[in-house]
Amino acid sequence: MKQHYAYFLLIAAFIGLTACKKSIGLDPVPQNKILEYKVSNLKDTVMYGSINQLNNTITVYLPVVYGLSLIDPEIKVSEGATLTEVPVPVDVYDQKKKYTVKGKDGSTNTYTLKIKVMNPVKLDVSWPAFNLVNGEMIAYPNSDGNFIGNFNAFGQGLLRIDLLHKKTGKLTVINDALVTWVLASPTQSASLSFNPAIDTGVYQVKVKYYDQEMTMKEPLHIIHRQPDLLMPSKSVKQGATISFPAFNSIFLGLKSARVKLNDAAAYDLPVVGFTATEMTLKVPDNFPVGTYDYTALFTFEFENWKSVSKLGSLTVAAK
Repeated sequence: MKQHYAYFLLIAAFIGLTACKKSIGLDPVPQNKILEYKVSNLKDTVMYGSINQLNNTITVYLPVVYGLSLIDPEIKVSEGATLTEVPVPVDVYDQKKKYTVKGKDGSTNTYTLKIKVMNPVKLDVSWPAFNLVNGEMIAYPNSDGNFIGNFNAFGQGLLRIDLLHKKTGKLTVINDALVTWVLASPTQSASLSFNPAIDTGVYQVKVKYYDQEMTMKEPLHIIHRQPDLLMPSKSVKQGATISFPAFNSIFLGLKSARVKLNDAAAYDLPVVGFTATEMTLKVPDNFPVGTYDYTALFTFEFENWKSVSKLGSLTVAAK
C-alpha cells in the first residue's frame, strides 16, 4: 500500500513540474484609448473630463458660473494612436458628440461625450412687466427684445429659445441671445434679436438654459409697425444709386422717395428696389451738384403706412 502511495506522489510531482513549464499569454492591452480629456478654454482654470473606459463615455461636469457656450478640448490618446478627426470646440448643448480613436494596430474605439452642467438653482424667466401689453410681450421683425432670468452667468449663446407659432406650428430657434448683468439686481437680462423674416403672430416661448427649461407664462406677439430707416451721410454721383437701411422695423410696400433741398426744389428718387431691410434709390442725372449738410429733407411713402420724413446729409458730385 505504501509503495502504491509513493508511486502516486511521483506521478503527481511529474505532472506539476510539466505544467509549470507552460505560460498562459495575456490579451494585449488595447492601444486605442482616450487617456485624457481637458477643457482648455477656461481662464486660469483647469478642468478634465471623467473617462469611463468600460462604457466608453467622457463626462464633463461644468459649473454654470463659468458661462460657457462652447468647450474647447485637448485630448490625449494611447501611444501611437490617433483621433479620426481633429478636435473642434463643442456646443454645450450637443449631447451626441463622439470621438473615434484609431490604434497603431488598426483597431478603433468610439467614445461619447456627455456634458453635465451643475446648476443648483431652478430656472426662472419672465418678460419685464413694463413690456407687456394686454398680457402679451409685443415685438417686431428686425428689432430686439429682452427678458430677465436667474442665469447666474453672462455671455452670448448660453440660451436656446424656441418660438412656437401658435397658429401654424412653425418653430423658430434663437441661439445667440446675449445675457448681461443687471445693476443692483439678483437677475440677469437676456437680449435677443428678431429676424426680419420672422412671421407675425402669437408665439409660445420656451427658454432652455443648459439642462433646464421653462415656458414663458405670457406669449410673444410679433406684429409689424411703422417702417423706419437710418439716415447715414451719403456721397453719390449724378445718375448713381444710394441705399438706406431699415431701423427696428422692415420696409413694407415702399412706393416712392423724394428729397427737398434747402427748403427749395424737390427731386424724385426713383425706387430701384427694396428688401425687408434695405432700399435702393436712383439719383437723377440732373440732380444739383453740391453738399447738403442736413438740409436735405427726404420723404418716403409706404402702402398702408404713414409717410416718413427725415433730414439727411447728402453730397452729390458730377457724373
